[in-house]
Amino acid sequence: MTGLTREERVRGRAERGDVNSIMLVKRAEAGEITWTEAYTRKIVTVCNKSTVQTVLLNEPISEEHKRQHGQYFTKGNCFALAPFKDWFNAIPNHKQIKLVEPYAGGGSIPRLMKEAGFKNAFVMYDIDPQSKNVIQRDSIANCPEGDCIVTNPPYLAKNSATRRGLNFPETHHDDLYKLSLEKMLGASKYVAAIIPESFITSGLFLNRASKIISLKMKMFTDTECPVCLALFSEDSTDVEIYDGEKFIGTLSELKSYIPNPKTKHAWKFNIKGGEIGILALDNQKTDTIRFVRGEEISDDDIKESSRAITKVAGSGDYNVDNLIAASNRILKHIRENTHDVSMTSFKGLRQDGKYRRRLDFELAKTILNCAMGEM
Repeated sequence: MTGLTREERVRGRAERGDVNSIMLVKRAEAGEITWTEAYTRKIVTVCNKSTVQTVLLNEPISEEHKRQHGQYFTKGNCFALAPFKDWFNAIPNHKQIKLVEPYAGGGSIPRLMKEAGFKNAFVMYDIDPQSKNVIQRDSIANCPEGDCIVTNPPYLAKNSATRRGLNFPETHHDDLYKLSLEKMLGASKYVAAIIPESFITSGLFLNRASKIISLKMKMFTDTECPVCLALFSEDSTDVEIYDGEKFIGTLSELKSYIPNPKTKHAWKFNIKGGEIGILALDNQKTDTIRFVRGEEISDDDIKESSRAITKVAGSGDYNVDNLIAASNRILKHIRENTHDVSMTSFKGLRQDGKYRRRLDFELAKTILNCAMGEM
């Protein structure tokens, strides 16, 4: 082959029937890639029930492609943490069992497990394999069975899929990772999954959830989605919650710090002119969620869909300043004693090393009702 140009070499492989080269020739002729790129790269065809795509293995995968498949690639190593090792070592014959990775991508999870000292063999699957060692399979439609599954399943919220015109399976779940969990728990007695940290407040699969580890480490390079490592066993009566390696309590203990109001009042949110304001989202530096006087927030900032800030109108007889002060005391008590797991995490870590949090309207109602009870 000495003396041939790279174009000639690629065309030669195509003429001999090499499918990858045939497709590369078409892309080079169309000007999508250069002949040098065609010579040095390989392509694979990605197929599922609704799409057929070609992806250059050496090219960054497009954001649209990652959104369609709910893909985010794992960085960091959560499998070296003591709570995970304790859970894994309690599995019968844990040293001999073969592990299953249904959403393997390029094989990051097995690589991390090996780096953490585990020597178990893996069988890897993915709808869009990023490695020759990964078997092509739609694990949501047909989840592989095994003694233990260790994975980072796809995340894709149903409303996000609808907004972007992406495919979403028929399911009552509002996120692809929840459907994936349901399938995996039906296929294996033991499941370890890196999933959104908001799972802690979801109330799902509590009869199987054994431990949940909130991960403050940078797990991904292409998203700031707050994540946890959720560990599932054959059965469970309560869930141990960890902040990294620090045990912070069981889920039932942490929930007990959320007060139960004796009376419920009618509160209306996103009301322009409301007497009570709520700054419902932490900023990027520290914990800034708080109740304020309504006039501190402009009516122009209030929309029907507002979630980060709101103005509230209530019924009954109350002193606004006293109500706000009582609400902030209750909020502080909840945050300190639940280590914030009672509130949904939001996009990335604050500068103080903790996840940003959002106060949802249901918890805000609970706090306001409890504050009214103190009046």
